[in-house]
Amino acid sequence: GAVDCGYSVTHDGGLSWTRALIPQLTPASGGPYPRATDPVAGIDLAGRVYLCTDAATDADFSQGVILVSRSLDGGASFAAPVVVFQPSVSTDFADKPWMAVNTFAGTAHAGRILITWTLFGTTSASPIYRSFSDDHGLTWSAAAPIHSTATSAQGSQPVFLPDGKVAIVYWNFAATAQEEIDVVLSSDGGATFGAPTRVTTVARYDQPSIRNGVFLPSATTDRINGHLSLVYRGLDTTGQPRIFFTKTTNAGATWTAPVAHTDNPGTRVFNPPPAPAPARQRRPA
Repeated sequence: GAVDCGYSVTHDGGLSWTRALIPQLTPASGGPYPRATDPVAGIDLAGRVYLCTDAATDADFSQGVILVSRSLDGGASFAAPVVVFQPSVSTDFADKPWMAVNTFAGTAHAGRILITWTLFGTTSASPIYRSFSDDHGLTWSAAAPIHSTATSAQGSQPVFLPDGKVAIVYWNFAATAQEEIDVVLSSDGGATFGAPTRVTTVARYDQPSIRNGVFLPSATTDRINGHLSLVYRGLDTTGQPRIFFTKTTNAGATWTAPVAHTDNPGTRVFNPPPAPAPARQRRPA
């Protein structure tokens, strides 16, 4: 964990920025939590800004809590963090949260904030859990697993689709003899989930020269047609590290064959994120 987590805000399309520490988080910003890490940002339909963090509740970060800080003025100021989830026993640890906000107006759960994380404990399993808020981050639902609690997983990322469904992709360590990336789908905004389906198997690549996320797939959705795209890193059939891309056009039922999108020699590939281009506007004739 870090001394604190920071953020930057622009109001002129990126020409200038203001930056600050998330207030009332760690002692560096007037907060109670000794350390903090893993910040994720989101913005809802009304322009409210949310910052999700994983904070320590003890000095050596052996215990932690998932938090959300909220801004009602476009990031100029933030209220004190609200607890999303805190383990009920000291042997459990919530790790690597990710946050998604439903910004598809007109869907059943527009405005819902959904957070997922891995819950480590005394058993060998490490399932993914979720919690959601329907009152703009003030209160949060009880945590619930998105799949079997016997699952060993990490690197979850929730994504809202244009029809209001939610897809959560994650790295599954023990699904088969080979590790794989899986996805679960929710038709009720993240309250319940169907059975996991496989996206692809992966030959793990651990970058040797930097501490990095070996098992952090990253997904995004096309806001027009709902195509879900996924990038991740792994070894190709010749043993070379590559960044791979795959997508689904049917909410995760089937996926395209992964395609390597890097060809550089050596070992310098890690932690890729995707971003869809905005829809092109037709010009009047």
